[in-house]
Amino acid sequence: AGPAGPRQQGSAAPQQAAAQQQQQQQQRQPPSQESLRIHKAEEKGRVAYKVGGDLGQTERALRSVKGILNKLTPEKFERLLEQLLSVITSADILKHTISLVFENAVAQPTFCAMYADLCLSLSKELPSFPPAEGDDKPVMFRRVLLNTCQDEFEGAAAAREELALISSADERAAAEKRVKSRTLGTVRLIAELYRKEVVKEAIITVCLRELLEARDSSSSVPPEENVESACEMITVTGKMLAGSENKKARDTLDGYLARLSRLSSDKAMPSRLRFLVRPAQQQQQQQQGSAAFLGSRCLVQAAVTAWCLHVVCLAP
Repeated sequence: AGPAGPRQQGSAAPQQAAAQQQQQQQQRQPPSQESLRIHKAEEKGRVAYKVGGDLGQTERALRSVKGILNKLTPEKFERLLEQLLSVITSADILKHTISLVFENAVAQPTFCAMYADLCLSLSKELPSFPPAEGDDKPVMFRRVLLNTCQDEFEGAAAAREELALISSADERAAAEKRVKSRTLGTVRLIAELYRKEVVKEAIITVCLRELLEARDSSSSVPPEENVESACEMITVTGKMLAGSENKKARDTLDGYLARLSRLSSDKAMPSRLRFLVRPAQQQQQQQQGSAAFLGSRCLVQAAVTAWCLHVVCLAP
C-alpha cells in the first residue's frame, strides 16, 4: 500500500498542470467579434452601449431619432413628424438630428425631396433653444442647418483633395466612388432645400461657383463629379433661379450655363463629360436669356444622364 500513494500523486500532477495550462490559454484568448461589436459605436448618431449602465436622456433621444428617420416614408410622414418633434427637446439633440438627416438623405438621394420637406416642417415647428456657452445667439433650426450645409459641402471637397494621398489604386478607386456619391447627394439635398425655400439662392450660387471653378492639380477643368453635380443642381433649381426677382441670381445662372457651354468644347474634358454638358450648350444657342429656361428639358436630360452613369459606375 505504501508505494501506491506516491504513484497516485505522480499521476495527478500532470493532470493538474494540464488543467492550469488550459485555464491560462482561455484567459489569454481574445474576446469574440460579437463582444467587440456591441461595444463599438464609431458611426455618427450611434451611442456606445455600456454593460450595466443606463443611457442618458440625450442618448435615448438620439436612438429614437435614428429609429424614426429609418422608418420615414411619404406615407408615414405626418405621423413620424409628430414623433420627431416630441423628441427634439434640446439644442444638442437638434444638432445631431440635422446631421442624421443629412446622412440619410445622402445615402438615399431618391428621397432628398422628402428630407427637404422634413427640414421645412421642422424649421416651422421647432422652437429656438438657449444659446450655447460663449454665444449670444439662440440655437435655431435654420441656423444649424445652414452651418451643416456648409460643413457637408466643404467636407466633400476636402475629401476629394485627400484622394491623392491614397497610394493603393484599388483603395483610391473605392474612395473616389464614395466622394462622388457624397458630393452628388449633398448637392441634391441642398438644391431641394432651396426649392422648399429653406435655404436662400445665395447658397446655390456659392455652390455652383465652388463646383465649376474648382481645379485638379493636374487638370485645367473641374473634377468630373463637380460637373455632374453642377448639372444636377441647375436641373433642380434652374426654374426658380430663372424666375427670381433678383437680377443678380438670373445673371449668375446665365454665367454658369455659359461656363458649361465652354467646358463642352474643352479638349481637356473627357468625352463623356463633354456629352453630358452639351445640352447646356444647345440651350444657350437656342434660347435667349434665362427666362427661356422655364420648361426646358435640356439640363434635365443632362442630369438624368449623369445620374444614370453615376449609378452604373457604383454598380458592383
